[in-house]
This record gives sequence, C-alpha cells and structure tokens, in this order.
Amino acid sequence: MYIEYFFEREKYFDRRKNDILEMLSMPTDKEVRPCVNCKDTCTCELKSQFCCCMCSADCSLAPKQLSSDPVNYPIEKNILPLVYALTASRIVQPCWSCEGHLDNEGYIGKLPQVWFYSPSVVYPDLISQYLISFLVKKHLENTWKVSVNQYNRDNFSTLFIIQPRLENKQTTDLKSLHRDIKVIADNFDFQLRATAKNQLNDLKRQILQAGEGLQQ
Repeated sequence: MYIEYFFEREKYFDRRKNDILEMLSMPTDKEVRPCVNCKDTCTCELKSQFCCCMCSADCSLAPKQLSSDPVNYPIEKNILPLVYALTASRIVQPCWSCEGHLDNEGYIGKLPQVWFYSPSVVYPDLISQYLISFLVKKHLENTWKVSVNQYNRDNFSTLFIIQPRLENKQTTDLKSLHRDIKVIADNFDFQLRATAKNQLNDLKRQILQAGEGLQQ
C-alpha cells in the first residue's frame, strides 16, 4: 500500500515550527528569574527582587529554590548545573534528579540523571541533538542520551530522562560524568536556541520543497 505523505507532513511541519517558535520566544535567565518563587533581593546596586544579574547555577539559593522539597531534598551539587539549565530553558519541567552515587564496591551504583516533563516531543529531540553535537565535537567524555521514562504518575504528560549511556559502569569514573554535566550545562540556553534556529531554517526549506513538489 502506498501512503500519501504530503498532508500529514504539512501538519507535522507546522506543529514543529510552532513549538520551536514558542521556545525561541521564552525569556532567558537574564531577563526573567528562572526560579519562579525567588523573591530574594539582588545583591547588586539595584537591590531589586526582580533583578536577574546574579541568576545562575552558582547562586547559593538555587539548590533549594529549584527543589519542590527544599528542606529535605535540595538539589545535589553535582547535578545542579543541569537542573538549573533545564529549568531556565522554560520549555521543560524537571521533576526529579540525582547526581549519581557509588556502590559499596566503589563502582557507579546510580547514574547521574534528571527526569523532566515536556509538553512537546520537539524539546527532548532538540536536547538530544545538542548532546549528539557535543559528542561529535568530542566535548564530552561519555555518551549522554534523552529517552522516554516509563515511570509516570499520570497520563497527561510524557516523562523524559537525560542520563549517560554506559557500556560498563565499572570502567567509568563518576567524576568524569560530573565534568560532563558542567560542559552540557554551560551556555545550554544559547546553544539550544542555536540548535532550534538551525532546525527552524531546515523546516522552512523542507516546507518550501514540499510545496514545490505538490505543484509539479
């Protein structure tokens, strides 16, 4: 059976384009504070509760501000940069994280990881492309992946997970994974927006080509 793709493809292009445009319209962490409940007065000369100049994963308040249970479970130090970066993107919502831990034998017992919700599959896909580009450029010591998480409390949203893909936990140094996290988180918003803009240009070109195909 032959399936005509043009109609569905146009809907796909349009949906993906709109999701990317929505992402690009989001304010950066230097425009609006990423920690929505933060009312702390900035230490700069403005002394404002809305100033963003000090917002970063290095903020002393970030471990608690980014946690839903700040008293008992502040975000762990070595996964904090990635949780902050994902939150500051405003396109996904982190819901659980772990910096990774060694077992009793000194091998990796639990992988560093962040679970997050996404209203669109476009955003996890962009993050995955971003990770692949870093791997190709050999900026990372390990391979990282984004995948669907099977655990979900409801049926209204899709849960994703970002974590390293390891062949052998016994030959991997946890510190190398922590170094990777810092590399991934550095300039995350800028790099992810650049990836999105490139894909938007590709979509526009594909839409144009699809239109030309229909006219033939």
